[in-house]
Amino acid sequence: MSPQGRFYRVVNVEEGAGTGGAAAFTIETQTPLAFGPQKRVIVVLDRVVEVFLKDKFGQDTPPKTY
Repeated sequence: MSPQGRFYRVVNVEEGAGTGGAAAFTIETQTPLAFGPQKRVIVVLDRVVEVFLKDKFGQDTPPKTY
């Protein structure tokens, strides 16, 4: 299966205490995250102003090549 990414606008970040002295953050997004039963990787992009989607897709949309 090909990787597929979704972009979310972060509206709030709160710093907290993690386990074992590590930093932890709570991130609030403008729209709910589209997570299914699979584990996901989250990548934070700093200084991104806007992202424009070429097509709309939903939770069950299969990956495709642009």
